[in-house]
Amino acid sequence: METLLALAIMSVASLALFQSTATLLRLSERTTNAALRSQDEAVLQQSFAGLVGGLVPAWPKDKKNVFNGTSAGFSGLTRKPFHTLEIGLSPFSLSLENDGRESLLVYRSGKTEWILQTFPGADAQFLYLGVDNLWRKSWPPEATPEAGKFSDAQYFDPPAFPLAIQLQTANTEVVWIAYVNYRDELPDLEDF
Repeated sequence: METLLALAIMSVASLALFQSTATLLRLSERTTNAALRSQDEAVLQQSFAGLVGGLVPAWPKDKKNVFNGTSAGFSGLTRKPFHTLEIGLSPFSLSLENDGRESLLVYRSGKTEWILQTFPGADAQFLYLGVDNLWRKSWPPEATPEAGKFSDAQYFDPPAFPLAIQLQTANTEVVWIAYVNYRDELPDLEDF
């Protein structure tokens, strides 16, 4: 009788231990998957920042690769494309394609086409920051942004690039933001 009672207690304890181990393994797997998703998101954000930070102006005669941005995407030339480690300028486009339920972020350059990310909802959009600290839905803007208090923007052409590019979802949650900094890395003419 004592042996049967000991076996019953041991089987209940073993069952509880097995269930807690299975729960712990499920939680561990969920945590690992969340960490991998977070890591993938961080890599994509860094790649987006590199792509935008590497924007360069097209040659005056190269009308095809002049930077152009809308709320659905932008295209131009970059020194830091997603798809290659080669040094040089790469024409690219980054666009949001909506299928009614979600927005797909699609990268294209030459023969390369990748779906980089999906966002819930069909209302994700790009916005472009001008020197007047206003976010716009397209770039270049129709009028040159006012940068100072002298109202002299009318005498200048719109800048080739915005200060920053932002990707946001339908509920105006900022997903990614990157700053254009091509001026910082161009060689100084005095060096030549």
